[in-house]
Amino acid sequence: MALTRLGLTAQRAIAIEDSPHGVAAAKAAGLQCVAIPNRHTDQARFGAADIVVGSAADVSLGDVLRTLTRVAAGRHPVADE
Repeated sequence: MALTRLGLTAQRAIAIEDSPHGVAAAKAAGLQCVAIPNRHTDQARFGAADIVVGSAADVSLGDVLRTLTRVAAGRHPVADE
């Protein structure tokens, strides 16, 4: 519903989630997903996320977008730098 209201497709948006349920919902909606686990969640439960970062302060939006582009292209997020 949020994408429809914003006039976006799933290919033009990303989700940023802090729970495994949020990641699952984002992936079910066809979104690429960045997980930022909170201190109450087990980081091992974020395998469905495209990227997992420890803190939003750890990466720039540009870095996230470049990494998601690599993931979408089937390349390892770091290996091709």
